[in-house]
Amino acid sequence: MQQGRTTWSAAVRQGAGAGAIRAVLAALRQLLLAERHRWALWAPVLMGLGVLLYMVPPDDPPSGWTGIALLVLAAATIAALRALYARQTAVATLACLLAALPAGYLVAVWRTAQVDTISLARPLTLEVEGRVVAIEGRARGHRLTLDQVAVLDRQLATVPQRIRIGVAKGAELLAAGDRIRVRARLEAPQPPALPGSYDWARDAWFQGLGAVGWSLGAPTLIAAGAGESGPALFVERIRTALSHRIASTTPGAAGAVAAALVTGQRGAVDNRVWEDMQRSGLAHLISISGLHFTLVASVVFFLARWCLSLCPPLCLRLPAQKGAALAAILGCALYLVISGASVPAQRSFVTATIVFTAVLVDRDPISLRLLAVAAAAVLLVAPHSLLGPSFQLTFAAMVGLIALFEALSARRAQTPAAPGGPTRRMLAYLGGIVLTTVIATIATAPFGAWHFGVVATWGVAANMLAVPITSFVVMPAAVLGTALLPLGLDQPAFMVMGAGVALVLWIAAEIAAWPHASFAIPGMTGGCIALIVLGGLWLAIWQRPWRLLGLPPVLLGLGMAVLGQPPRLFVAPDAQVVAVLAEDGRLLRTPGKLDGRVAEAWRTRTGASGRLARWPDAAPGRPGCDPFGCTLELAGHRVAVLTGPGDAGDDCRHADLVLDLVAERRCPLPTRSIGRSALRAARGLEARLEPEGILLATLSAARGDRPWSRSTHPQPRIPDPTDDADP
Repeated sequence: MQQGRTTWSAAVRQGAGAGAIRAVLAALRQLLLAERHRWALWAPVLMGLGVLLYMVPPDDPPSGWTGIALLVLAAATIAALRALYARQTAVATLACLLAALPAGYLVAVWRTAQVDTISLARPLTLEVEGRVVAIEGRARGHRLTLDQVAVLDRQLATVPQRIRIGVAKGAELLAAGDRIRVRARLEAPQPPALPGSYDWARDAWFQGLGAVGWSLGAPTLIAAGAGESGPALFVERIRTALSHRIASTTPGAAGAVAAALVTGQRGAVDNRVWEDMQRSGLAHLISISGLHFTLVASVVFFLARWCLSLCPPLCLRLPAQKGAALAAILGCALYLVISGASVPAQRSFVTATIVFTAVLVDRDPISLRLLAVAAAAVLLVAPHSLLGPSFQLTFAAMVGLIALFEALSARRAQTPAAPGGPTRRMLAYLGGIVLTTVIATIATAPFGAWHFGVVATWGVAANMLAVPITSFVVMPAAVLGTALLPLGLDQPAFMVMGAGVALVLWIAAEIAAWPHASFAIPGMTGGCIALIVLGGLWLAIWQRPWRLLGLPPVLLGLGMAVLGQPPRLFVAPDAQVVAVLAEDGRLLRTPGKLDGRVAEAWRTRTGASGRLARWPDAAPGRPGCDPFGCTLELAGHRVAVLTGPGDAGDDCRHADLVLDLVAERRCPLPTRSIGRSALRAARGLEARLEPEGILLATLSAARGDRPWSRSTHPQPRIPDPTDDADP
């Protein structure tokens, strides 16, 4: 009897549980149906996820995955077409969402297959001949990009067809199209210094750039390129001349930044200016992005509409609003060409074009739907840009601002604002600047912390001061000066632009000098950013109260980033220097030659500031450095670094981890030891010293065996005494 009652109670509880599940599913179905007009906004999100599934793994995915993706894409496309034919809009949207993920994966596969960049396997000193296709001024000298490269002093089976070299002198009179000969020290584009860092070598590979380096002397002009024609060379000559014109009008740092805002050539911008802009939160004003295209398009749009309104016969045949939108699209296209058509510029152009196309067809130009189309278009053209900071920062800011605009528009529709005078409108404008700056700063801060390790404390104040100057002085003067350049009347406009840029740089320098101008968040990881992105998209895309379910993932990601601990030990890619993060927050390093790029990456990852300090000398009973190596006790672990010959027995007996920078000395178990060859093969190593053990991560394992991480070995080759010794 008791057993029967127990069975009946269990059945009741099971039925109640099943009923609760059905109720939850029914409520979820009602919420989804209520917001089915927002389903399509998840398409670029799923497309980006497909790109990540191909680009992120350390090894090439099996070829069978491509076939599966093709089948899923085909099935989803057929289902979407059938649903559209049957006028089942919701089913068609779901089928398109199902197709978005394999579509992103296949786009990444196709784009990678189109690239055949040849990269050098190791540093070489070569005498090369090539055609100059780009000239960019630098703080010292110039930077040249060459194609049609030929190696003169040795035979290589494979030669990079596009290289970039820095020239200290002798490039002042060169022009795009010139063919030159130069002796240069070349190497493959630098990979990241640490696992998980931004991989510039991957972007260089997709751009076809096979080697970078510096010249060992002035280049020799072989043939002038004045007779060579072609759109690319013509545009490059215009960009170079325009950069020189702007820089000569406003000399100094302001002229270099002004030229960068128009032509996209940022090599002449001083490192100190970059540091001030980053610490003040104004670095986005130097990099050509959506803000600059928006300002250029706005200036052209309002000027064109004003000019069209002055001609009544034309206004009767072509509405001034639509004529101005066409002019804005053409202005953005011209700006895209002059600025060098970089990936961020292409993305911004696509976005601006879609916005003004919406004006042409009488649609709302500011909506997440148009932004979703822009994101999908960018992923179709350059799927690898998804992994770069520019894509992430730009779209994060735009998603946040448009979500804010939609929320304010809905509120304004319910309670229309009362009309006000000029003072009220001015206050509303200032409030708008503050609000949009705060939202953009909040939206981009996690990505800034992930890529650069810091967040600008006073970014809101800096943007409140600098953005109006950029909007109403710098960019309008840039548009006007460029338009007047063929008439020779550009100098006053460029002088005004230079004065505005100088004021922005002054603001950046002053705010960067404020106390606690930036603070480090070294605990930001890929898992943290994934939680923040998913939660942020949930908040931005949905419109009903259930959107607040996106807050917990965002808060969890932020909490993990703030409370997370950075790695405590680092080994340089060449296995010559080891650094540790001491308890007092300083980075201590062993003696040896260290690349400044690697040191900066270590500081970014740990949040440490200032120069790396020398590992203190050993004292009786205290760990430190002696002629044979260095030891340190950290987080309950003892680490030994062997930097000289000698017996490692004492270190093996007392240390938990032994790193040998000079030989292959091994320690008996349980002591963990890593020799020089393994450290060099790691191409960079970081370790987290946890209470439960030492967790190691290597750059070679993180990058894996992908097309952009492989180098083409030059064979055969003639030995050159100036080359470094083989590893």
